[in-house]
Amino acid sequence: AEDPGGCLLPTAYCLLRARGQSTLEYAVFTAVVAAALVAMNVYVRRAIQANLKAVEGQINGEAVP
Repeated sequence: AEDPGGCLLPTAYCLLRARGQSTLEYAVFTAVVAAALVAMNVYVRRAIQANLKAVEGQINGEAVP
């Protein structure tokens, strides 16, 4: 039975090709996770700033909305 990569036997070429594909998949996955973290950074920073402003308002005796 032939696998989707077109290799009948696990030759060196097929093994290197599979390893390269696996490495590429890990690299793409890592890039997607990094991009998601960068995108989340803006929202997390805003939330932290809002919480700090609320605490600052409580310390100064101001009304918290």
